[in-house]
Amino acid sequence: MPSCRVLANDETGETGERASVLSVSRRYLGTPLATVLAVVFFMQMLIIATANLVKAAELISVVFPALPHGRSIVLLATIFGVFNLVATSRVMASVNTALTGTMCAGFLAFFVAVATKSAPPASAVLANPQWRLLLPQAGWAVPLFVNTLRFGEAVPVVVGQFGLRRLSKARLAVVVGSLVPMLLAVGLSVAGRALSLAGMNKAIDPLIDFLQTPGLGAPIVLVSAGAIGSTLLGVLLATSQLLRDSFRLSSPRVLLGARAVVPIVIASLACRSTGLYLRLLAFAGAFPSIVLYALLPPILALAARRQTGGLASGFEAVPGGRRTLRLLVLLACGLLGVNAWLWLV
Repeated sequence: MPSCRVLANDETGETGERASVLSVSRRYLGTPLATVLAVVFFMQMLIIATANLVKAAELISVVFPALPHGRSIVLLATIFGVFNLVATSRVMASVNTALTGTMCAGFLAFFVAVATKSAPPASAVLANPQWRLLLPQAGWAVPLFVNTLRFGEAVPVVVGQFGLRRLSKARLAVVVGSLVPMLLAVGLSVAGRALSLAGMNKAIDPLIDFLQTPGLGAPIVLVSAGAIGSTLLGVLLATSQLLRDSFRLSSPRVLLGARAVVPIVIASLACRSTGLYLRLLAFAGAFPSIVLYALLPPILALAARRQTGGLASGFEAVPGGRRTLRLLVLLACGLLGVNAWLWLV
């Protein structure tokens, strides 16, 4: 993978500090295009973090009605921002693992709680799927689904943390890390439909209804805390690494200043984005995610083949080689065109 080759050309590769979207793109596509992609990546991270802060404030308002929306956002941004400033990479990784475990435990408790309720049979849950939502139209579900699969910003970090000597474990971590959230999202959707058919939930975004449902509140608190916390930590880690690569930061004080700016920007955007959680995620899935994780990977793979001589160097990204990669580029461009048309009309 391109991230591995960047580390191979970097004397500090074992630390994982130099493998970012910018460094990988700069290695294969040149500095001008890499700069554009870095801006797209930074924009996506801001959108994702803003959406998560907005949702966190909405959930906090249910548990603590007296706490205003703006204060909730400032409080959360301050906590995560200070932690990002003082914690080492090892500590951040440990806390992120704990938050991920909390999320998974919450999901497990939620599924058990749903299974104990008088929900309709599986045939009713899976009946009459609304496949039309997958067709191009206003508000189609594909951007949200794409955003569910968006964990590409973690790939360079994961590869760097494992190092060149443990690439097989890095690949396994990337695959498992992508499949787990997708499976959990599918399970949450099925459970939400079951409760909806049972007359317990009617909302488009069911988390608030789940939070107010007896027996489901505690699991949803665990799920939300783990999912939002791990996402925000991942965003802060990825953006901090990108800022350091972008500006060639070496001074500890300058680096700390750059890392402090990100939570402030996110908090200011979140305070202005009340009620836009799903729309923010849809925009992120419609444009930045397609560019970075559907269009960019095959382009990088094609560039890597060209530089290394393709199969002669043992490099092969996908079955089918160059033809498959070109097909993936065309599909990504098609999705971008459809999303742009639907967003503008």
